[in-house]
Amino acid sequence: QQKKRIKTKMKVDKELIMSIIKDKEKYSLRDEKRIDEENKRKAEELSKKLSELKGIETSVVKDEAGREIYRAELKVSGLGVLDAGGIIKELEKGNPAIYTRNYYKNQGKIHFDMRSVDEKDIVEIVKRVGEVLGD
Repeated sequence: QQKKRIKTKMKVDKELIMSIIKDKEKYSLRDEKRIDEENKRKAEELSKKLSELKGIETSVVKDEAGREIYRAELKVSGLGVLDAGGIIKELEKGNPAIYTRNYYKNQGKIHFDMRSVDEKDIVEIVKRVGEVLGD
């Protein structure tokens, strides 16, 4: 059956090419310094709010590869039943699901990447972490 089908050439039209060029120009005009500063501010805000919960320490950490990416770090210690992996699973099961960078969960650390987080998300993250910790 497949052999009898008519093959058509893939065709890229001018509108698509212009759209790609426009998006590339728009991306290249982004103010990266301002975006990095905003993400650092959001990481500091989340870190401050999470530090008010009992049994955890927080800090703001810079990307290990040296990029200007800042994350809020939650250090889990002495929380009894839940370790970092347990907290991560509970956050992911919630509604909405909250996904974290899990590279350091074996060290009791959870990182929150701020690049796609807004102010409402910060409130939701603090609320959910508090619920998971029973705070």
